Amino acid sequence: MIEISNLLINIKKRDFGYSARLNPAPDFQVVCVTRGLLLLKTNLGLEKITPGKILIYFPGTDLEMSTGQEGYNGIYLLLKSNFEPWMTGEPLVCTATPVLRLLIRETELELKSNRIYKTEIYRSLGFSILWQVRRLVDEARRKSDKNPEFWAEYTVKMLETHLYTSEKLESIFSCSGLSYRQIARNFRIINRMSLKEFQLHLRIQEAKDLLRHTSLPVITIAMELNFSSSQHFAAVFRRLTGKTAREYRAHGS
Repeated sequence: MIEISNLLINIKKRDFGYSARLNPAPDFQVVCVTRGLLLLKTNLGLEKITPGKILIYFPGTDLEMSTGQEGYNGIYLLLKSNFEPWMTGEPLVCTATPVLRLLIRETELELKSNRIYKTEIYRSLGFSILWQVRRLVDEARRKSDKNPEFWAEYTVKMLETHLYTSEKLESIFSCSGLSYRQIARNFRIINRMSLKEFQLHLRIQEAKDLLRHTSLPVITIAMELNFSSSQHFAAVFRRLTGKTAREYRAHGS
């Protein structure tokens, strides 16, 4: 463990079966997962924190977390005192930016190396990570002040960039700054459609493009777009287009 002033930086490793409940959390902490799976208990169930995501939690908040079957590895940064004004609020799960991912990787390598300890290296890495984390927190909070039209547009863009992901909707919007229920309600107000139904429309539109412009088998398209089965894909495709996928490929729109 490296301690610089009141900032602690260390390797984080938890095996299967680990669980912790902080009621309330005494510190400000950033947990950066690099391998495995960390689970955070929320009002909507268990939220998955996978490699490339970070958990940010603030002093005075309740927190309950556990590991998946393989546990998880990563690093953490912890402030024990001298909290800044922005270090308050409910826990956030955010997707790390490319710059933040690079900083996390370099910090983990430094911590695992046998190099002679150099305070300036860890100070630079640690406070650079904190700066990037603050930007994520500020962005999440700015979004929470926007109107329903902004959120509807933001939601469409997020769904369009997650056509091929198996993440649940709650996870996709976990770092938005609004609760999933608020996002879903705003979207329905503007579009008169549920998020789930709109996601299906987007995926079927993508499937139509793939049927027209590629020779991929129908079952491959269904699996790539994360339909639960080829039968589910076939049923949704016929409901939204009035044709089977093979008919659409043969005759077009």
